[in-house]
Parts: sequence; C-alpha cells; structure tokens
Amino acid sequence: MGSTFKYFILYVFVIFVGCQTEITTRVVDQVIIPSHYIVVPDHHFLIQTAIDSSFAGDTIMVRPGKYYENIDFSGKDIVLGSQFLLDNNEELINSTVIDGVQNGRSVVCFKSNESRDCALTGFTLKNGNTDYGGGIYIRNSSPTLEHLNIIDNTAEHTGGGIYMTSDSNPIINSVVVENNVADVGGGISARQSSFTLVNARVNGNNVATSGGGIQCTLSKNIIINNTFISNNEVTNSQGGGLYLSSVESILLNNVSITANRAFQGGGGYSSLVNNFEMTNSVISGNISDSQGGGVYSVYGNDKFSSTLIYRNNASTGGGIYSASYDILLKNITLCNNIAEEIGGVYSSGTLTIANSIIWGNFGREIEGNLSPITVLYSDIENGQDSIEVSDINLIQWLDGNIDLRPNFININSGEFGLRPDSPCIDAGTELFVVDGDTVINIAPDEFKGDAPDMGAFEFAE
Repeated sequence: MGSTFKYFILYVFVIFVGCQTEITTRVVDQVIIPSHYIVVPDHHFLIQTAIDSSFAGDTIMVRPGKYYENIDFSGKDIVLGSQFLLDNNEELINSTVIDGVQNGRSVVCFKSNESRDCALTGFTLKNGNTDYGGGIYIRNSSPTLEHLNIIDNTAEHTGGGIYMTSDSNPIINSVVVENNVADVGGGISARQSSFTLVNARVNGNNVATSGGGIQCTLSKNIIINNTFISNNEVTNSQGGGLYLSSVESILLNNVSITANRAFQGGGGYSSLVNNFEMTNSVISGNISDSQGGGVYSVYGNDKFSSTLIYRNNASTGGGIYSASYDILLKNITLCNNIAEEIGGVYSSGTLTIANSIIWGNFGREIEGNLSPITVLYSDIENGQDSIEVSDINLIQWLDGNIDLRPNFININSGEFGLRPDSPCIDAGTELFVVDGDTVINIAPDEFKGDAPDMGAFEFAE
C-alpha cells in the first residue's frame, strides 16, 4: 500500500509539472504566452507564493479579484498576467487589482536583474506607499510592463506611479498612469536609466517639486510615442507635464502635452538635454506662472517638427521660452499663446524657424537676446517687425517669408489645418543647407503638391 501511494503522488506531481510546461502558442504585444499556466488562486492562493514557486519561463495567470499584496519578482524571468492574456478583454484589467494597502511598500518590485523576458500584464496596481516607486519600483532591471492601470499610488520622494534607477531599461506599453502623488516625478520617474513608453496616458498626477507627469534625470535614451501627458501639476517648481535634466537623448513622437501646470515650464521643462527631438505632436493649454507656458528649455539642443503649439499661457514665453544653445522650429504651427511679454517664442540661443506659422500670439511674436535668429519660408504675423532683438543684424530674414493670414480651418475648435485658399500651401522648402549643415531635408513622399506646406499640417483635400 505504501509503494502504491508513493507512485500515486509521483503521478500527480508529473501531471502538475506538465501543466506548467512552456508551450508557446500566442503572442500579445511583447509577451510570449504559453498554453498552460500556474493559476492564482487555483494553484496558489497568493500571487507572491506563485512567484516564489515558479521557474524562469513560467506563466502565472491571475483570475479577476482584488489581491492585497506587495509583489517582488525576485529575479525570475516569468510572465505574470491577468486573464487579459487569454482574450484581450480590457475590463479584466480593471477587475484584477493588486492593492498595496498603503503599507510602506511598492505594489510591485523588479530589483534583481529581471530582463525583457520578465513581464507584467493586465492589472490595476493601486495604493502603494513608499519612498520611491509607489506603484512599481525598478532597479537595475528591464522588465516588460503592458496593459496596466497604475493609479492612486504615493511616493514620499520620487516616482509616485513608476520609479526606475541604476541602468534600468523597461518597455512600458499601453498603460494608464493616473492620480499618483510624489515630491518628484508624480507619474513616472527615471534616474540613470532609459525607457520606451508607448500608447500611454499619464494624467492627473501631482508633485511638489518637479515633473508632474514624467521626470527624468541623469538618464540616457528615452523614447515616448503615441502618448497623452495631461492635467499633471507641480505645486512649487518646474515641468508640469515633463521634466528633463541631464538626459542624453529623448525622442517624442505623436505625443500630446496638454493642460499641465507648473511655476516654470507648464507643458515641459528641459535642461542639459544633448538631443531633444519632438515630432508630430501637440503642446496646448499648459500654464506656467513664470516662463514657458508650453516649453521651457535651457542648455540643450532642441528640434521641434510638425508640431502644434497653441493656447499656452505664461508671464514670458507663452509658447516657448528657450535659453538653449540651438533650437530649430521646422514645420511648426505656433498660435494663440498668451503672455504678458512675448506670447510666441523667446530665445537667447541660436533660433532657426523654417516652414512654420507663428500667428495670433498675445504679446510679441518673437524675441531674441544676443544670438542670431534665422527665418525662412515661414508665415510670421507682422513679418520681420514682429521680431525684437538687441541688434537688428542678428536677424537673418531669408527667402520665402510671408505675412499673410494663414486661413486655418477653425481656430476656435483647435483645427489648425489649412483651408484650400491658404497662402501657406506649397509655400515651404524641402531643402535648406547653411554653413554645410542641412537644416531641412524633406523627402518628396513626405509632402503633397509642388513643395511642403508651411505649418504643422499638410493640406489635405
């Protein structure tokens, strides 16, 4: 009887292990999903117990419910997901909650060299409360974070929603980071790290000091794509939506920075960024109590292209306040910004404006200080007279500039595309080289008609 019982136990064990075998059948975004799972609470009542018993390559699936836990992946490259893994039903993200119960810990931790093969997918993470990374804490790790709601978390110091440090480089995809609170970096904070953020909404986060939505310092390469950064607020200092300091490179594409507020840099604050590039984006409705309603930039090299900057508000530099070394505005529409002084653009560095529309800003359109301003193939309200500089010789007013009403579709509803009768259609240039540097090089398949249009939007019939 004893021998028979032993064989029975061995048989059950083999079946159980077989249920955890990795058989790849499906891919959701970055995550490879096997056909069999460790299931919580079926196999383990707690998520952490399931993690502790797992091996690299395992998938743990969590059924809907509220789990009062603080999770540590403990260096295991596993997939932890809700039943969203099975059918992509977004309601499962809302109904599968890991609640950190405000007990002085992050809701989820990655701090043991987890790689991209380590994935967290399909949860709501809330009520974390700790010094760094209330919702998610990442140190020296590069996990994949997808389809998450990271809400109502608190960090006493940095990273209310997500905090990453020490050469971390996560992929963050399809997340909502909302209503988190910290002293610095209300939604997302990165220090000495890189990250990719795609298809995200960073909304309604609050801080005292800097970076209401996203804050990055001493970091390397940052990519933000298809993301809304909105309604974030800094009580005392800088960067309502986005704060950058000592960053090697940041690329923002199809990003909307709207309705954020700070003392300086309502939409964004950028300092010592070697390569700042923003394309196909919108900066609107942001408020600064001092300089830079849309953007405040200092000691960097900035490129804005195919971007709409409108209805931002500041005391100086309603649209842009720049003390950077170089700033390029290419195919920009910068309109209806408000400031007591200089509603459009203030620059104390080298400023180049090309293929752009600067119109209808309250306060002077453009002001420069001791550095050259180059304008070409652009529609500037009141022409060269709208630019104020200490020395008229600092202005290079080149070919193709006009001072004609651009005829937008409907500025009251924020439709800044061009009407068929706009003088800005086919009025830009596809190539411009100065002193051996190619400032503009637009491929023929990137525009319609005989030449690029002025402004952020190509005319569409």
